[in-house]
Amino acid sequence: MPAGLATRNLPFVSFGTGTIRQVVPATPRQKGCDTLHTRDAMAKFREEDYQPISAYDEAFEAMRGVILMILFDFARHECGAKILIIRNFLARTSRSLASIRQLWESEDFQSCGVLYRCLLERLFTLSELQHRDEFELFEKWSFVWQCKYQDRARKEIGSLECNDQVGFSRSPEESARLSDLKRNPPKWRRPAAREVARRMRLSQLYWFGYDPASAQIHPMANDGLEDFFRLTGLQPAPEFPSAPV
Repeated sequence: MPAGLATRNLPFVSFGTGTIRQVVPATPRQKGCDTLHTRDAMAKFREEDYQPISAYDEAFEAMRGVILMILFDFARHECGAKILIIRNFLARTSRSLASIRQLWESEDFQSCGVLYRCLLERLFTLSELQHRDEFELFEKWSFVWQCKYQDRARKEIGSLECNDQVGFSRSPEESARLSDLKRNPPKWRRPAAREVARRMRLSQLYWFGYDPASAQIHPMANDGLEDFFRLTGLQPAPEFPSAPV
């Protein structure tokens, strides 16, 4: 998949496949943009820069196979918070890749961009958790946040109706844990993707990947324009950017 699923009114962007050996800030720096020069990974805007779809299918299957082997290996051992988070992120990544491929076949490119943005969000979050060693804190924060949502729903629907519903019921141990955490609430914030990408020396992945893909999540004025013409088949239709995989 290209590293930058741009909005449908912008060119699609990809990156070279080599390993990044050196990343040097551009001189002079572009105002408001972390422009980078890389020797082995540069943004690519032309359709001819992409591989045939069969090459991406092979890469997908290989990655999913590797992920599955890792998941089974994790399942053999007791896992703490860090390993559980990594394990589940990997599982979510595999499912998201399969969904992107199916959506691509149905030409729902904007939904591909939404899932791609989610993949990058997890990448940056995982990197920041490792950088700050905050896996335990993140797990506690997630638990408290999800309990708040449960309590909001229980209050709206009624506690008795929620008690037997999967995702709303809470064990005595979980209730006791929540009480303890409320006395000393975990303080964690989602990382700023731009800053994480800069620290990772992957600012291009933010500017040509995460940032334009965010336009698939947050509404833009021309949302659904291509979908309108694809669904109706009306002519004349605007010329849309090509969508190489």
